[in-house]
Amino acid sequence: DASYKERWGREGEFQLKLNEVTMMESVAEKRGKGVHLQVPIHLVDEDWINRLEAVCNRHKGPHSLRFTLVEPERQIAMPFLSKRTVMADTDFLREVQGLGVVYEMG
Repeated sequence: DASYKERWGREGEFQLKLNEVTMMESVAEKRGKGVHLQVPIHLVDEDWINRLEAVCNRHKGPHSLRFTLVEPERQIAMPFLSKRTVMADTDFLREVQGLGVVYEMG
């Protein structure tokens, strides 16, 4: 949480004030609902699936995992809910981004 406002008594000069800093792990714990992965369908092959499965196995936890396979050219989106649960912390999110996936928390 932050605010950006003009400095008191200094016209034209602005300041950024951080009110609260939260670690990604804390955000995941607070939201608790899970993570939603948007996966471009052209990425999905046997190797990609094996890599994603390995990431999920390394990061087991309480958060639900949802997927949407997307085909941007045809504007097609197919949502899926996984039975698998993960720990949606910074390490997990960094690894899924490395797989070419966009994520949303909650």
